[in-house]
Amino acid sequence: MNAVGRPAPDWGHWGYGEEHLPATFHETTGPGSLSHVMSWLKGNPLALFDDQPAGYCRVEKTLLVLGLTLRELERVLFTDEENSQNYPAHIQNSKLTIADWDKVRVGCQELLNSVHIQDEETPKSDGGVNAKAGDSASMVGGKEKKRVIR
Repeated sequence: MNAVGRPAPDWGHWGYGEEHLPATFHETTGPGSLSHVMSWLKGNPLALFDDQPAGYCRVEKTLLVLGLTLRELERVLFTDEENSQNYPAHIQNSKLTIADWDKVRVGCQELLNSVHIQDEETPKSDGGVNAKAGDSASMVGGKEKKRVIR
């Protein structure tokens, strides 16, 4: 097994069974904290490794960690006061701010920008009927343009 970049937070897996992220997520620094997530994200978990694009497992883990992070931030920042009483104390008392939301949003955009999508021209086909599954194709100037993730 080859490791790529920094390790993801320990809660970043499908086996994490809690409804909310742990209290450590809401701390300033440390394993599992938002700063840990941001550091991991800046390390580009989708970077090429041995000249190969990220495999399914790395993509899935990246999306899972980012989704859980955004969900937790949404709970902290956008829950009505009356509904917040249903959340654990570490969420009610979280110090996370809109600035943290913006940092994650920018980090996600930078990660998306690092995943290169390249257009390749191929000869015109039968309207894309025989295009490979997973390829995105469109007709431009009589030629089929395929979107290939690299």
